[in-house]
Amino acid sequence: MSENISDLRNFGPKSQQMLAQAGIDTVEQLRELGAVRAYLQVKRISANASLNLLWAMEGALTGQHWLEVAKHERLRLLLELEDVEKDSVKKENPSRLKRERYPIPDFIREALAAKRLTAAYDARPPYQRNDYIGWITRAKLPATQQKRLAQMLEELAKGDVYMKMAHRRKS
Repeated sequence: MSENISDLRNFGPKSQQMLAQAGIDTVEQLRELGAVRAYLQVKRISANASLNLLWAMEGALTGQHWLEVAKHERLRLLLELEDVEKDSVKKENPSRLKRERYPIPDFIREALAAKRLTAAYDARPPYQRNDYIGWITRAKLPATQQKRLAQMLEELAKGDVYMKMAHRRKS
């Protein structure tokens, strides 16, 4: 037999109602979700859900008073909440960029700085910056890397060219 939410400490009628509206009717469901995910589920349907509800749910699951949770577990729960929110945003809005992402090597960063083109590079869309870096670094011979680097620097200096194609910056 499942315990009822009303049997747990820290929950008043309003908290019980918010949990029920979010589809969390039993202690088993609350345990399965955990305090953070349950809080986010409630938050989706009720803008009135405060962090006190998170403290209350964690306290209910661990047998602590919600004020003790707020005092001693606050940072851990807030960090966990941030992580879970970031994960859900990534799942809802996956990157459309399917290419490998390339970190900018020091020799390219130094070349940009030497030619005073860092701002022009930074103004390009992320896919163009990534394409340039990948194109340059995938070259097997250092001479080819230097040739490609020179082309990128020239195109950045001109401002209206990308990979030998016309490029207009969006305003």
